[in-house]
Amino acid sequence: MQRALPTILIALSVLLFMPGLGAQTDLASQGRKIHADNSGAVVSVAGSLTIDFGMGQQEMPIALLGTVVDASGLILTSMTSINPIGDGEMTMEPQPGMELQLTAKVGDLWIDLQGGRRISLETVLLDPLHDIALLRPKAEEDRSELGTRAVKAKPCAELPGLLTPVVVLGRTDEASNRVPTARIDHVNARIETPRECILLPAEVGAPVFLADGTLVGVVTTLASGEELDPMQMMMGGIGGAGATVVNPWSVVKPIIDQAKQRGADSKETPEEG
Repeated sequence: MQRALPTILIALSVLLFMPGLGAQTDLASQGRKIHADNSGAVVSVAGSLTIDFGMGQQEMPIALLGTVVDASGLILTSMTSINPIGDGEMTMEPQPGMELQLTAKVGDLWIDLQGGRRISLETVLLDPLHDIALLRPKAEEDRSELGTRAVKAKPCAELPGLLTPVVVLGRTDEASNRVPTARIDHVNARIETPRECILLPAEVGAPVFLADGTLVGVVTTLASGEELDPMQMMMGGIGGAGATVVNPWSVVKPIIDQAKQRGADSKETPEEG
C-alpha cells in the first residue's frame, strides 16, 4: 500500500494540473449558473399551420422554442419556423413539369408550461428581414406571469469570435415534460456582412450566452443560403435544429422596443406586420 501511494499522488497531480481542466470546470460551473438564472425564460411554442397546395389542404404541427425577452411577457422566436411560406405563395415542383402553388395560414399559437398548463398567444410583430416573430399571451395575467421569467442576463459588449465557447439553453419535448436544458457549444462562424451575426447549430428560439453570463442573442433563422424544402416541410413539423443564425442583442433590442410600443398602442389583438 505504501508503494502504491506515491503513484496515486502523481496521478492526482497530473489530473489537477492538466492544461485546460480548470477552464473546463469553470465553464461547466458558469453554465450551470446561467441555466439557473435564465432557464425559465425558455418556453415551448406550439400551434398549427394549414397549408393549401391547390389539390387539398394539410394541417401541420408547429413546435419550436421561444425566449421571454421582456417584463411585458414578449416572446421572441423565428418567423419562418412558424410559417415558412409567409403571407404570399411558394412554388413547389414535386416532379418535372408539375408545379403547385402553396399558401399557408397560421392557426392558434400557445405555449405549454412544464406541468401541462397552456397559455394562448397572439402575434405582436413580424420582422421578415431578421426572421423575428414577437408573440405575447392574450390574457393580461399571463403576460405578467411570463414577464417574471424574462431573460435576466446583460447583453455582451461585442459578438464572440470563431470557436468561442457559448452556453445554449433549451427545453426537452413534451414526452420528457419540457425540462429546461443547457449545453456548451462553440461559435462555428462569425459573419460581418451583410449584417453581423454568428452561426452555430441550435434550435430556433433558443438564447445563447457567453461563459461570463452575458447574453449574445437569440437563434431565429436558418443559415444564409439554406432554402426551405416545401415537400420536406409538409412531411414533418416546423422548427428544429440545424445550421442556424444567432441574431445579436443589438439587432433584437430595437425590434423588441417597437413591439412593446405596438402592444401598448393596442391593448386588444394587434395587427401583424
